[in-house]
Amino acid sequence: MIILAIKTCGFCGSNIEPGTGTIYVRRSGNIVDFCSRKCRVNMINLKRVPRRTKWTKEYHTIKAMRKDSIKPPVEETPVEAAPETVQETPASSE
Repeated sequence: MIILAIKTCGFCGSNIEPGTGTIYVRRSGNIVDFCSRKCRVNMINLKRVPRRTKWTKEYHTIKAMRKDSIKPPVEETPVEAAPETVQETPASSE
């Protein structure tokens, strides 16, 4: 029985079907899997960061975390103020 591992793309985070995609080996020996040429060019040639690229999975997870951390504004109840005193001005006689 053959068990095939489904890998994830090193840039966009999508699943890579067995037999597709490309493997990039860096000089340091790290292996990075890519699902498409678009992902490979964005990471290797253009040096883009997945956190800042809007169509990646990592961007959307960070955006959701930011959205959850922002709390809705709390409506403040008005505090009853002391009644204002009105000073009457003397009427001018003509």
